[in-house]
Amino acid sequence: MGTIRMRNLRFSKSLFENYLTGTVLDRLLCSYSGLPQGVNYMIVGDPGVGKTTIILDMMSNIQKHYPQLHILFVSAEMNEIDLAIYVQRFPKFTGGRKDGEYADGCEWGIACPQTESDADAQ
Repeated sequence: MGTIRMRNLRFSKSLFENYLTGTVLDRLLCSYSGLPQGVNYMIVGDPGVGKTTIILDMMSNIQKHYPQLHILFVSAEMNEIDLAIYVQRFPKFTGGRKDGEYADGCEWGIACPQTESDADAQ
């Protein structure tokens, strides 16, 4: 296998377009404004500091600007029931609907880690 030089690599310009949230976070999170595409983010912090609230709000704003996007939110702290209750408390995340369907038809897919009791039940 030969040597690959950076100067010989070519990337689609669309990979360098950022997703905008329409909030101050666009300026805080990236020097180019917005969130770069094709990047995974891990948000860490103490319980109760607002990680889930900020991220779900940001995801909701991005989904409004880019309705064709598929966005995945995974929580290592909240189980499926906790997260479903949390999302239902905020109409912005569900479009005011009780069934979890967003106002523009987007389904909020919630992925949570399987707990030991969940695994034992199967």
